[in-house]
Amino acid sequence: MMPHKLKRPIGFFLVVVGLVGIVLGSLGMYRIWQTRLGLETQLMAALTTAEETLSITQTALENANSALTTIDANIKNLNSTILTVAQGLNDAVPVAGNIADLLQEELPATLGATQTALQTAEASAGLLDGVMRAITSIPFYPGEVYTPEVPLQIAVKNVATSLENLPEALIEVGDQLEANQDNFADMEDDLIVLSRTLTNISTDIANAQTTLSEYQTLLVSVETQRGLLVAGLPGILDSVAWFLNILIAWLLFTQVGLILQGLTLADKNLAPTPAKTPTE
Repeated sequence: MMPHKLKRPIGFFLVVVGLVGIVLGSLGMYRIWQTRLGLETQLMAALTTAEETLSITQTALENANSALTTIDANIKNLNSTILTVAQGLNDAVPVAGNIADLLQEELPATLGATQTALQTAEASAGLLDGVMRAITSIPFYPGEVYTPEVPLQIAVKNVATSLENLPEALIEVGDQLEANQDNFADMEDDLIVLSRTLTNISTDIANAQTTLSEYQTLLVSVETQRGLLVAGLPGILDSVAWFLNILIAWLLFTQVGLILQGLTLADKNLAPTPAKTPTE
């Protein structure tokens, strides 16, 4: 049995605790919706940044792919010309000079522009990888988690790395061709070797284009997932907010019971004590 003198202070204490709990719970419910609005704004801003990054990366990859297509076409035409020159070497000295100029100047310049485009794509791809990992790790995210076997930034960097030595290789071949113009006896063999080198370069470019095409497809998929998240984000945040509010409401209900219990103890203590009948 609880001592009679303690019932009143304990009752008031329970009432105060219950009221404090209700106030804190109400503030918590209000803050949940405030936080939900702020979080939605931040996530939408992040998704907008992701959209811009996707656009920049897609443009850079398209430019790089277009440049590689131009280079590949030039190399194939050059290879065909070299084979023709090798069959008629005596008439090919002027053509060999033009080929040397193409190898030493035009193709390296085009490759330089391609590497610049790939560097831009690499920087954008790094930001995109980070943004998509953060976005797809959000609870209740409707799409798949962004976990490619090879990050986009690494793939673009690998493509750029595979092209780094090509300008020097082309210039070196052009220098050799220029130096050997007067050596007709060895010219045909050099042209055949050059043709093989250009064939290998063309194969590397084809592989690079395949990689770029795969990641362009990946970017389209990422953009689709970003669109799904933009459409479903308000619903996800609403679901989380309502779940937390229902949980807090249940806790508030228990505080009401605590207050009623405290009032009961206080009322019992405040009730007038029956007067004792004097004995004769």
